[in-house]
Amino acid sequence: MKTKYIFAGFVVILATLTIWQIAKTNNIHTT
Repeated sequence: MKTKYIFAGFVVILATLTIWQIAKTNNIHTT
């Protein structure tokens, strides 16, 4: 029943890593 929460958490982590990689590549520090 907690599959949606696990999926949501995975999406959040994936999005965070993606944004962090883009920011690191562009040398931009955003909050």
